[in-house]
Amino acid sequence: MYFRTRLVLLSLLLSFVGLDAYGNYVGDAVLEVLRDRHGENEQKAWFSSSADFSDNWLLADPIYDYLNKDELPKDLDCDPKSADCDPIFKRNLCSEDTDCEDQGVSCSPLQASISPNQPEAIKMCQALGDKLVDRFYDIMASTDQHLDFTGLTLPDGRFYDSFVNALAMLSVKEQPPTVRLLYGGKTAVLPNFAASSETVLNKLLEDVNSRGGDGSRLPINLAWLSTSRLSWNHSKIIISDRNRMINGGHNMWDGDYLGTNPVFDISLELTGPAAQETQLFVDELWSNTRKYGYSEIAGGAINPPYLESFYEGEAKVIGVGRLGAFGDDPADDAITAMIVSAKKSIFMSQQDLFTNMSWKVQPSWAAEELISAAISGVKVNIIGSNKTLLPTYGMVSAQETFNRMRTIAKRRLVGRG
Repeated sequence: MYFRTRLVLLSLLLSFVGLDAYGNYVGDAVLEVLRDRHGENEQKAWFSSSADFSDNWLLADPIYDYLNKDELPKDLDCDPKSADCDPIFKRNLCSEDTDCEDQGVSCSPLQASISPNQPEAIKMCQALGDKLVDRFYDIMASTDQHLDFTGLTLPDGRFYDSFVNALAMLSVKEQPPTVRLLYGGKTAVLPNFAASSETVLNKLLEDVNSRGGDGSRLPINLAWLSTSRLSWNHSKIIISDRNRMINGGHNMWDGDYLGTNPVFDISLELTGPAAQETQLFVDELWSNTRKYGYSEIAGGAINPPYLESFYEGEAKVIGVGRLGAFGDDPADDAITAMIVSAKKSIFMSQQDLFTNMSWKVQPSWAAEELISAAISGVKVNIIGSNKTLLPTYGMVSAQETFNRMRTIAKRRLVGRG
């Protein structure tokens, strides 16, 4: 058995098709289950709140701009020793779109290139995935009072460089904000004792200084959260000043998102009370860094400053988390409640429905409910990560997943006579 801590935001907008006709029955079903089974962990592992969403609230890259693999950009990386290549972000320098035509991308300023040493954004040949770098950089660099960042691992590649630039910009503000960084570990493969949080933080601050920042002015914590029970932080959350937040599925991994074969992934950005509520979930994660093995805090404990409450958001939002070996898992029941309450259709985008991380395929806790919905006439649409077996992305092949779901359906239908 393995566990992962994470947060899922179920955005329940009343303008969604079907909700006006039937009422907000999905949200009601979720809240009923949460209050009945997880009431004591409200505002620790789940919440009901509100938020505002801008026109570009959805980070769904690179789906919208590419129709097939032939349209994906090629040979994006350049030789950092070349005069026409940015040595940090390894993208070709440009002045207009025609400079990038042979790569099939456009020329635009990379905001994430801004640092105390580089006050203006550098124009580069950028693919769609590179816009992710700017989105993550922007929310970090805009922080005035407190920044929280959780992830599976420390960012790498160009994500790391943008991460360093953002921290460098924070360090030279008149009053630098407090910063907390919490990850499952430095990487997804090295055990945490092989890369202590103190060593990693010292290197991070050295890199901040190399970009013209002053790491000594930055109040910062870095911690790993994992246990020998195969439980680790898996949430991906950035919260700026308890008001602006990005949450979702993106790991800040260069090779997965910024290359010629990018992963399709989804995150969302919002502002308002839901960000404050999510801060409480992050606080709960931090409370466990002092209790469990292979968890360290480097930089001296920081408590987030108190910030005034914000306005009521226009959209209703339910946030559900799971704490794995560290606590309660209301997200499992909330997602099941959504499936059970469905009347017309279910659309799911999933990395896996089953897993073989323990060297044998484990049952899916939602499979029975999905089959029940299909039997009752609900149209169930599921998109997985990979057609064939691919470690970490589609660990159970599409065919085996289908066969297992079909076996459950046969058993259920035979049982009905």
